[in-house]
Amino acid sequence: PSPSCEPPTGAVTQIPVVCTSGQTGERPRWDESLLGVDVQIQAAPTWIWEFEPGSRLTTSVPGGTYPDMSVSHTYRTAGLRTIMVTTEWRGSFTADGLGPFPLPPIRNTAALDVAIGQARAVLTRP
Repeated sequence: PSPSCEPPTGAVTQIPVVCTSGQTGERPRWDESLLGVDVQIQAAPTWIWEFEPGSRLTTSVPGGTYPDMSVSHTYRTAGLRTIMVTTEWRGSFTADGLGPFPLPPIRNTAALDVAIGQARAVLTRP
C-alpha cells in the first residue's frame, strides 16, 4: 500500500480525515497450465486500517479521495498520529477442476503520519 489522507495538511479535530490505500480494489483471477494441469487462481484484498489505539476499520474497499468517505476517521484531540494500513490478500486455486484450495494470506503494511490540529473559533459582532 501507498496510503494518503485528505486533507494532506491542515487536518483538524472533529472533521473527518479521508484516506486511500493507493491501491485498486481489483480481485485478480488468472489461469495457468503447470505441468499439463490447468490451474485457476483467484485473490481478494482486504484492508485493515488502524487510526489510533482502539480504532480499527476492516473493509473490502481501498478507500478514495473526497467525497468517498468509505475510509475516514474523526480525531477528537490534536496531535501527531500514525495511521497504519495493512492489505491482506487471501486467495485460492483449483487444479483440473478440484478445489478450491486456500492459499496462505499475504500481508503488506504501510504507515502514514498525520498532524491533527485544533481549530479555533473567533467570535465576531454582526
